[in-house]
Amino acid sequence: YGIYGGLRLDDCYQSGASTTMLSVLDYVTIRYAGVGGQAAIYAHNLDNGITIRNSLIEYSAGAGVQVSNVDAPVTIQGTRIRNSGGAGISVGSSQGLITNSTLESNSIGLAMGAWSGTITDNTFISNGTAVSSDAMSLSGYERNVASGTGLKGTVVQGSVSEDLTLNNLGMPYVIPQGSPAGGAGITINN
Repeated sequence: YGIYGGLRLDDCYQSGASTTMLSVLDYVTIRYAGVGGQAAIYAHNLDNGITIRNSLIEYSAGAGVQVSNVDAPVTIQGTRIRNSGGAGISVGSSQGLITNSTLESNSIGLAMGAWSGTITDNTFISNGTAVSSDAMSLSGYERNVASGTGLKGTVVQGSVSEDLTLNNLGMPYVIPQGSPAGGAGITINN
């Protein structure tokens, strides 16, 4: 996979300029992107966010969609991301909505870190791991399902060192060995 670099969306902070436009990809197909392990779509430092709707992203060498340090909402809706060499979606230091999407046959369906947003009604099919997340990014996560081969659960990354309450996600949690630490507890609400 990966016969060209992919789509890069990045505000021009180095030149002192910045865009005020929202990036919208609607009914887009991206195949075979990510030469050298890059993401098919890479969004970084966007002041006004990105929306990806009703699209197909497949056979990328790296992540299907990688988003980091985006100050405005990220929306991924009704999109199918499959056969990525990395995560189907990798989000960090961002906020927004991921809904009604299908992540299939990726190394990780969804990788989250420092995410603040809603992740609902998505389907994870035959990913190596359905979801990998830090514990704090799971608050708006519900009504997602996993099936097929691979780990059909949510791997909670890092050590849990203080009391943590999680919602019932409809799929199992995988908590690292040694967590919780220092007398901390984990509560899972129904």
